[in-house]
Amino acid sequence: MGLLGSNFVYWNLLGLTLWLTLQAVGADLNYGSALFVAAGTSLLAGFMPIPGGIGVAEATMAAILVALGVDESTAFSVTIVYRVITFYLPALEGFFGSRWLEHHGYI
Repeated sequence: MGLLGSNFVYWNLLGLTLWLTLQAVGADLNYGSALFVAAGTSLLAGFMPIPGGIGVAEATMAAILVALGVDESTAFSVTIVYRVITFYLPALEGFFGSRWLEHHGYI
């Protein structure tokens, strides 16, 4: 149950992040659609043998958003902001966390 519950929370947080990003730029898309876009992007980007889905995830998300009626330039900007928040910033935080752990002799 813990695994299913944490996965449910994880996907809802990703959907909420995308929905809030869409709301910030004034795009009108409901939460369920944002959740669908986040999950669909992850699924389709996972098929490509590219680490982290870099490039593929952005193109997929922008295409799905445009298919759901979001303007192309808005879809592109939302996609970039979403990927920075959910993919690039956590990696940067992990880098500095690893350096701190190494410096203090924990790893």
